[in-house]
Amino acid sequence: MRPDPLGLTCLALSLLVGCSGDDPQSSLSNATATDPSNPTITSVSGTTAPADSDTDASPTTSGATQSTDSDAGETGSGCDDQNPCADNLVCCAGACIDVLADVEHCGGCDGVCPVAPNSVASCVVGTCGTEACEPGFTNCDGDAANGCEVSGSCECAPGEKTACYTGLPGTQDVGVCVGGLQTCDAEGTGFGPCEGEVLPGEIDICANASDDDCDGQIDEDVDEDGDGWTVCGGDCCDSVGPQCSTPEFVNPGAFEVMGNKVDDDCDAQIDNVVAACDDGLASNSADPLEYAKAIDLCQFTTEDAPLLEKKWGVISGALTRSDGQGAPSIAARSIRDGFGSVIKPEANMRLAILSTGTAADPGDINPGHAPFQGGIDLDTDASVPADWLAANANNFPNVAGCPEPQGGNTGRDTIQLKLRIRVPTNALSFNAKIYFFSSEYP
Repeated sequence: MRPDPLGLTCLALSLLVGCSGDDPQSSLSNATATDPSNPTITSVSGTTAPADSDTDASPTTSGATQSTDSDAGETGSGCDDQNPCADNLVCCAGACIDVLADVEHCGGCDGVCPVAPNSVASCVVGTCGTEACEPGFTNCDGDAANGCEVSGSCECAPGEKTACYTGLPGTQDVGVCVGGLQTCDAEGTGFGPCEGEVLPGEIDICANASDDDCDGQIDEDVDEDGDGWTVCGGDCCDSVGPQCSTPEFVNPGAFEVMGNKVDDDCDAQIDNVVAACDDGLASNSADPLEYAKAIDLCQFTTEDAPLLEKKWGVISGALTRSDGQGAPSIAARSIRDGFGSVIKPEANMRLAILSTGTAADPGDINPGHAPFQGGIDLDTDASVPADWLAANANNFPNVAGCPEPQGGNTGRDTIQLKLRIRVPTNALSFNAKIYFFSSEYP
């Protein structure tokens, strides 16, 4: 619509032009023609209305193409080779597109931006990215390719470092203990391990001039379990731990208990037995320590051993008469691989025999056999130990059915093996397997 110079409003739609001064009810019907003054205007059938009416002056199309008044070079929203896009837009499938910002044509026609998990795609300066995360998700690592990978908020920024210490409170910066650093992982979901920290040791290493357990004391050496050995003194378990539930029974003075999976004697070996020591012993040996070996006591020590060497074992021994004085008969003791055809060693290779007659069966030599019945006088009588006699009501033990002993304290043809032994710290008692044979006078 253009204002008429005479103040009238006209519609330039066909040869039949209605103006405000014409019949307001004039109409156009099924007629088309070309206006010689504007050949680009194509008429369409329709109805005109007066300018002063409330009806929009735009024509209503009916069965024909709407005409347009196009200026030269104007492309509208469409584009082709003859009508290129303006303002740096790119023609994509007949439409002018901003390939710097359109997610369907990012960086060029049909450059569709992928939608990463839990995110909304974006196109910024022709590069695909993530515009926003879906509610409840966060892009912690800044990588658009994997989208918003964290449910919830970020724990930390990837690569961020923070101080850390996992030791007991009050031990950091005491003795050798220092803190370390933790680094945030690449996804921003949390910090990694504390690297570079030094934690308190289980014990204070002996004589290194350092506070290894970070308790403020250097090279302390206490006996925590009260068993007589300190850590620096050789105790491999001075307090309750994963490998030792009874530390008071674990130390260099203990014996090895088989099958408990504990290094009881602190020799750096678990469940190791003391090696046998009785093979090859002479039958007529006069050495009391060899008789200890024959009864399977194979560990030996000294009376005043230093703490690190203060293990259990046989310290000394003696073969005497029952009063502790004088030598017994050489026929009264022997070391054998058995006695008769039935009695054999309970362990290892040998057993010890002590006798008030001859320590031999009929087939033995060194010493040789003497008949049991009737006996033999070895001339080694001696008083018996007072404590032993008191324990037997101050009388000699007797076999049922035999005449009562006549009292007194003298034993006939006596022999005694006395061993001094340092008792293992974890031992509650000793036991020995003894066979007793007696041949009585008629």
